[in-house]
Amino acid sequence: MAAPPPPKPTPPPEPEPFVPSIDDDLVVSPIEAATTFATARAARIRKFRRPGEERSDGVSAIAPTHGTIERPVAGARRPFGTYGLRATAVGYLLVMIVVPILAIVQNGFAGGVGALWAELTQPIALGALRLTIVTAFVMTLVNAVMGTLTAFVLVRYAFPGRTILNGLVDMPFAIPTIVTGVMLVVLYGPQTFVGAWFEGHGVRIIFATPGIVLALLFVTYPFVIRSVQPVLMEAEARQEEAALTLGPRSGRPSATSSCRRSRPRS
Repeated sequence: MAAPPPPKPTPPPEPEPFVPSIDDDLVVSPIEAATTFATARAARIRKFRRPGEERSDGVSAIAPTHGTIERPVAGARRPFGTYGLRATAVGYLLVMIVVPILAIVQNGFAGGVGALWAELTQPIALGALRLTIVTAFVMTLVNAVMGTLTAFVLVRYAFPGRTILNGLVDMPFAIPTIVTGVMLVVLYGPQTFVGAWFEGHGVRIIFATPGIVLALLFVTYPFVIRSVQPVLMEAEARQEEAALTLGPRSGRPSATSSCRRSRPRS
């Protein structure tokens, strides 16, 4: 009788892959870390302060945790800055703006509503109102186009002299209005070559509507640029590049997208 075959050797079991264990106690969230840091800081402050001691400005010595605001302790003396700065700002606003407006209203209605209406309907008053509306309208149209165009160039393009041009935009802020008037008279007055040339062709600039428009443009031009620049800086250039591919006219989609971002939001 033949002997049974020897049993086959069983292969050794494969070792399990090593997976590092993570202790849950060692995992700390950012909120827990911030709270622990604030608690430790408060403990250090309490350690070096006497019981019941407060800061010189009347605020509790305990450090605030995340999302809290230090509040003055009840009964503590408030510094001058708490109400002094507010009173100074409000007082200056009253003296420079509110008081002159009240004086104009009081003098205007001193003779009653009928007297005020009679003054407003005089030809000289109507002419002044008409001149104000016309010059403001022309100034707004010019600034809306040229101011937005200048802001777009300063934000989107890099060219030699850009820093100088950006600095010249703020120059009207530093020049007094009386200096602006004298400058316009010197440049476009009838005694100058430019003013004499325009008057020779029947166009008078100084002491006329064009001179008023030029003065308004010079004063308000920086306000338009500085108001539009942040809007264009926040907008991504990729949106305008994508807008260039949406129509046959390359400039129209880009200008439309820029104008939509620049308009005031309700």
